Amino acid sequence: MNAVQHRDIAQQLIAAPVNAFKTGRAAPGDIPIMAPIRAATVRPGGASFSRDELSVIGIELEIGFLIDSPLPDPAAAGFAETARHCVSPMPVIEVVDTRLADPDGAGHLWRLADNQSTGGLAFGAPVEVGFT
Repeated sequence: MNAVQHRDIAQQLIAAPVNAFKTGRAAPGDIPIMAPIRAATVRPGGASFSRDELSVIGIELEIGFLIDSPLPDPAAAGFAETARHCVSPMPVIEVVDTRLADPDGAGHLWRLADNQSTGGLAFGAPVEVGFT
């Protein structure tokens, strides 16, 4: 999937830099989705998106994670314990947009090519979390 998305980004957006990704799944046990978010559409809190930048406008409140240090190998013992010390949670508002005429009726590969309906994000400051 990742290769398809990077190819789409390169062809449609002339190799636009990517500095964020969204990921999730509809239900436990489903295959997680992942979509790159173009650097030009990642903005700090207080920034705005103009109507001309978007066609279908929606917002979703999210929890983002800033990667502060390299993540451990997912196959390593204790991955979850070690990984949580490598990230900082932060508030994120995802701007939802689509290039599809019927996003709800579109198949999985169409949604994948559409970057899972990501129009951009606005992010707040990372939150200090004390792990014990």
